[in-house]
Amino acid sequence: MLRIKLKKKLKIIRNFEMLGGIIMANLNELELQNLRHLIGAHCTIEKKLECYSEQCTDPTLKNMLKKDAQDAKNSKEKLMSFLG
Repeated sequence: MLRIKLKKKLKIIRNFEMLGGIIMANLNELELQNLRHLIGAHCTIEKKLECYSEQCTDPTLKNMLKKDAQDAKNSKEKLMSFLG
């Protein structure tokens, strides 16, 4: 019984890998496709918010847009780290 449990745990551990300090399962094709879509969406959001902030004259709104653009960039980079 203990031997079976250990084999199952070893099998589970083999299916995981360490990426950027985060343990995650190997990505299947659908998950990889979804990840690419999310990365693309965050990239689009980042660029649009940067463009809006450059055109904005209100300092408060400009700072908010810049911060949101930076947040989108950080999220995009974190998602990209899952690709290895």
